[in-house]
Parts: sequence; C-alpha cells; structure tokens
Amino acid sequence: QFAFLPVQAALAAADPADPAFWYSTGADGSPRVKVYFYWTTRCEHCRAARPFMEDLPNRLPFVDLVSRPTDGSAANGRSQYATARALGADPVAVPAIFFCGEAQIGYDSASGVGADLVRRLEACRSRLAANPALLTTPVDVVPEDQRGTSGSGGGSVVAIVIGVLFVAMILAGIVLSRKSAAAKERAIAAKRGDKGRRRKN
Repeated sequence: QFAFLPVQAALAAADPADPAFWYSTGADGSPRVKVYFYWTTRCEHCRAARPFMEDLPNRLPFVDLVSRPTDGSAANGRSQYATARALGADPVAVPAIFFCGEAQIGYDSASGVGADLVRRLEACRSRLAANPALLTTPVDVVPEDQRGTSGSGGGSVVAIVIGVLFVAMILAGIVLSRKSAAAKERAIAAKRGDKGRRRKN
C-alpha cells in the first residue's frame, strides 16, 4: 500500500529548515520520513526511477512519498527549486530526491542509487529513533542570503549560464541581422548594376 501525501498537506510546510517538512510521527509514536521525488515525463532517468520510488513505501514502511512531476506544474518546479537551493543542490536537475535534509540528484539503477538511497533512509530513521529530539530540531540548510552561491549546482551558476546563453543568442542575432542586411545591400547593388548594363547595351 502506497503512502503518498496529499499535495496540499505537503505544501503546507514549505520551509526546508522546519523539521515538519521532513519528519512526522506515526500513530504508534515512531518516526516517519518524508521523501520528495521530483521528475518529468521526458526524463529517461526519471522513468527508470519511478517504479523504484513508487515502491519505496512498500520497501520502507516508515516512508511517506511525495511524488511531484515538474513538467506542466509551475508550483512543483518552484518547490523543487527552493528545496534544492536550501540544500545547496542543483535546483533544476531531475530526477531529484530530497529527504532528511539531504539531496540525491540523478538515478541509475535499483542496485546503485536505489540501494544507497535505502541505506541512507534507514540510517536517517535510526538517528530519529535514537534521538527523538531531532523530530523538532531545525534542520541545517544553506542560509537564505547564501543560497545560490555555494556548490557547483548553486542557483548563481545556473543564472550565470543562462545569462551567458542569453547574451550569446543576442549577439548571434545581431551578427545574423547584419549579415542579412549586407546580403540585401549586395543584392540591390547587383540589380542596379544589371539595369545599368542593360541600358548601356
């Protein structure tokens, strides 16, 4: 039986520093772990990850899976971006898996990333069981004023790349426009030359 959280409930606590964003307590008082899974329908690695991720609550009954496709959902895209930046991870890459204040970007196989994910989740729950105070302790995240400046996948790097590409596109457009204008001028000049030669003949 799957343990998906309603999107409304998942969005209610949107601060990654808030332990309630990551953890909850079961009816028996045992700790539960929320796992956020961001994916797109066009992503090959996302398609490979989905069966494993959707089965994760069966494999680990203490897991509550929050599955969020980002194509066609600006809200899910913003949620992924904000969470990744808070963790110092790539804010746009998919598949993206967030849990226990940690990030896993990318997926290869059940025996690779999948097995490592299970190990990390079990270790997280063990820490919570050994120290219940963690359930109410703020999670360490990248400070708001530093987000996008740390890590190779930080938002500033993405912004710089986008900016460079944008400038390159503008410059390419200017060059093409000038070449087109020059070609038109040459064509007009050639036509005028032809007309002049006809008149002389």
